[in-house]
Amino acid sequence: MSTSTERMRRWRKLNPIKNQKQNIKNSKKYRATDKGKIRNAARMKVTHALENGTMRRRNSCEICHSNNTHFHHDDYSKPLDVIELCIRCHSLLHKQYRDKGIVI
Repeated sequence: MSTSTERMRRWRKLNPIKNQKQNIKNSKKYRATDKGKIRNAARMKVTHALENGTMRRRNSCEICHSNNTHFHHDDYSKPLDVIELCIRCHSLLHKQYRDKGIVI
C-alpha cells in the first residue's frame, strides 16, 4: 500500500507540466498575501545586498560546512540577518521548527 506522499510524488513525476502550472499558481497566490509580500521583500533585500557587495556569500553551510548553500531568515523583519545553510541542514532546521510548532 502506498502512502499519500508516494502517490503525490508519482503524480508529480507523471504530470510535470500540470505540477509546474499548479506550483506557479500557488506561488502567485502566496506572494499576494501579506506574509508572502514580507518574505519576498526580505529575499529581495538579500539579493540586492549580494549584487551591490554589501553582503557576501560564503558558499559554506554554517552547520556542516558543505557547499551549495542558500540563506535562511529566522525573522523576515530583519532581512539581512540570515544564516547560510545547505539544503539538507535547512530542511532539518525547518523540520525542527515544525516539530516544535513554530511557524516561520
